[in-house]
Amino acid sequence: MVVDNGAPKGGLGTIRNATLLMDLLARSPYFHQLTDLAQQSGMTVPTVHRLLRSLVYAEYAVQDPATSRYGLGQAVTRLAVHQMSNNPILTALSPFMIGLRDQLDATIAVHVLIGGEAVCIDQAEARDRGPFRRPLRSVPALESAAGRILAAHAGDEVWESIRTGRTAEPGTGAEDAPGGPAGPAGPVGPVGPGAPGTPEASSTSGTSTSGTSDAPHAPTPSASTEAADSAADMASRRSAWRSAEHVVFESADPTASNEVAVPVRAADGVVVAALSADLQPTADPHAVAASLLRTAASCGRSISHG
Repeated sequence: MVVDNGAPKGGLGTIRNATLLMDLLARSPYFHQLTDLAQQSGMTVPTVHRLLRSLVYAEYAVQDPATSRYGLGQAVTRLAVHQMSNNPILTALSPFMIGLRDQLDATIAVHVLIGGEAVCIDQAEARDRGPFRRPLRSVPALESAAGRILAAHAGDEVWESIRTGRTAEPGTGAEDAPGGPAGPAGPVGPVGPGAPGTPEASSTSGTSTSGTSDAPHAPTPSASTEAADSAADMASRRSAWRSAEHVVFESADPTASNEVAVPVRAADGVVVAALSADLQPTADPHAVAASLLRTAASCGRSISHG
């Protein structure tokens, strides 16, 4: 059941809002204040509190007894472990990662595209990277070589949501994390009861100050031209990343290594993941990419998709 603007209400809206809160809880810091979650989600404090109580009861969220702040619960970890243990991409690639690491003397990682981010789901650390193991991480798609490959091969709606940093409509397959890769986190638009302007929200929500207009101002010609140029530039980059056999990402952080990544295609030819290696200063990106491509092509044939 949906309301006139296409946003789900009732049970579907509650689930959407609960998952929205879980996405916010996954962000740094580990624990979050109730009022901060309400502000970032755009929902009222009573609605957020009610949803959090349900999530805590189901162990998908936890409340710190000392500060009353909220974080993700252990049930999320359990689901993630079950999902990855049955993931056909990892089943195909993981057995070859240690050998590839030793061959290239590099950290090898597997990435997938989730919610506008390149999510590392497995990695084999190079032997000479020091005593500390880098945890699995998730970065905005356009801020890594693997993410650029995955974003370029995604559907047009997914690409557009990543490029603009917006949150796509539920059900389009283009949902993006709040704030997205192109901008800071902000109100992410709850749906159903509890959203501003609905009966459960404050009665003053959605009102405008007298003498002002809620209609957006038309952009100036120069702004329109700049936006069009930016879109055209990104379209050109997408085309280049999509057609390239490998993509190199040069990090702006002097303490971080550069990265080269290649697409992993399933048996039907669809790009389902990216395989990456960090690049040492003396490494040849083309030679590293060639080894990654051979592994990706060999393993990809055993991955079913759809």
